Amino acid sequence: MVPEPMNTLAHAHHWTTRSRHRTSQGVVAYGHCACGRWRVNRDTTAHVELTLAVTSAESLLHRLN
Repeated sequence: MVPEPMNTLAHAHHWTTRSRHRTSQGVVAYGHCACGRWRVNRDTTAHVELTLAVTSAESLLHRLN
């Protein structure tokens, strides 16, 4: 049974860091929201955070069906 998807546009995402890795380009962090979306951020040595990707929770649920 697949849970009903939350409306991802109707709430402010609360990102929880699930993984963090030091790379030659800075620190890459993988965040997750309770709605099912994932976010990938890179924090450079100049402490400039850049969001590299945000997934769609809806597309993940369609793959499960």
